[in-house]
Amino acid sequence: PGAILYGLDTLPSDARADCVRSLVSLAMCTGNLGKRSTGLFPLFYGANEQGSKDVGCCPDKLPGHQSFSTAQRERVESVWGSPLSREAGLGLFGIVDAVRSGQIKALHILGDNQAFTDGSLGDFLSALDGLELLVVQDCFQSEITERADVVLPSATFAEAAGTYTNLERRIQLLRPALGPRGEEEVDWRILSRIAQRMGISGFDYDSAEAVFEEIEKVVGMYEGVTYDRLQTDGVQWPLTTQKPSHGPILYGTALEERKPRAGIISLPSASGSVAPGSPLLLARGRVLHQPERHLDIVNRNGRNSVARDELVELHQEDARELGVGEGDWIEVISERSRITGRASLSGSQKGLVSATTLFAELISELESSDAPDPMLKVPRLPLVAARIERLTDATAAD
Repeated sequence: PGAILYGLDTLPSDARADCVRSLVSLAMCTGNLGKRSTGLFPLFYGANEQGSKDVGCCPDKLPGHQSFSTAQRERVESVWGSPLSREAGLGLFGIVDAVRSGQIKALHILGDNQAFTDGSLGDFLSALDGLELLVVQDCFQSEITERADVVLPSATFAEAAGTYTNLERRIQLLRPALGPRGEEEVDWRILSRIAQRMGISGFDYDSAEAVFEEIEKVVGMYEGVTYDRLQTDGVQWPLTTQKPSHGPILYGTALEERKPRAGIISLPSASGSVAPGSPLLLARGRVLHQPERHLDIVNRNGRNSVARDELVELHQEDARELGVGEGDWIEVISERSRITGRASLSGSQKGLVSATTLFAELISELESSDAPDPMLKVPRLPLVAARIERLTDATAAD
């Protein structure tokens, strides 16, 4: 048996869907679905991204990952007592385009997102200046709140009650660890109060549990889950007692009833990511510990930090063309960064250069950050075009 865990942060956005389809096909072809220790597990960026998708935070799905078919739509309408659109909503890129074109004139943003300011959405901040009304609901000040017409102070996760659903579909209670310190409020109550003042019915919740009771009615996989059942270690959906054919392993009997089919895919070539003067691709990674690597703990300004020589892995053929030998000091230069380290001719793929840093180094950077929410500034690790320059020992020491 084999389980596939995958993340898509390093891939260009137009390659991600086909990449997922290829992994689904791989799992099917190798018989790794519907059995113990098998399956596909997307490594989502956020802690509760699975739960957010479950309850309907996807533009092309209803709560419960349901389509916009008549039967599914009517089921949700009966619970909400309100008609639903027959068309899917706009995704993040679609929203940005609609803001730029003037189709969207008002926007209500809950929380901040690295994509707002890292360039992946283009000049999103400038586009917001064209709105007639911008309402932002957030825990910290940011470049977004500075542009807002209205800022609603939102409670942090440590001050809120609710549920999270993790990677294994386990629903767990979120209990507040801190009390309110000012005017902040939990997100569901802010939205409910706005709706009530606008005269909209159906938002008269009195607790996070009341919100979850509605989720249980609308989201099929959450059927039978109650706050009482979540008091200990949480509950994995779907409940075995409600759907005995599922349990903790999905698709076991479903694969017997309906044979899945592999889809046709066409992955774009990675060569499109390189550029003139930068003929290599740089792949970066972070790990908690590398016991085979020497490091020193040094005290800088009263704080412990990691000091070590970085290793840059590259293929032997690339090293030969660049005149680089094992252990030579080199610098990897990309549009976003410069990495200095010793060359390790252990790369497995020609044209690909890789470097792995420790989370301890990232923590040092975050501790010295003056950003209101430094965790939002954690740099992602996309594949980028790069070039290599050989350094002298004296240059590297400087």
